[in-house]
Amino acid sequence: MDLQYIFTSFDGRINRAKWWAGAVILAVISLVISLIIEVIFGTGFFGGFLLTILALALFYPTYALCAKRFQDRDKPGKTALYGLVPPCSQICW
Repeated sequence: MDLQYIFTSFDGRINRAKWWAGAVILAVISLVISLIIEVIFGTGFFGGFLLTILALALFYPTYALCAKRFQDRDKPGKTALYGLVPPCSQICW
């Protein structure tokens, strides 16, 4: 499995197994870094700011992963944004 292709490219299609593998990888990365940030900086302003930066940094690979899966389901990749916008608006506000 080519991780660079899965997380950075919007071209092509991926099957369900690759999508789940990518989703688990992103979830583990998010969970580990979030826990590290919370332990070191706490839940104050700076910790929240770093968590927002983390969410924004993981937005691109998550969108690339979901866009490929939507294309595999014969839908435009842009429709993956419909599911990604509400969580980001929750984090930022």
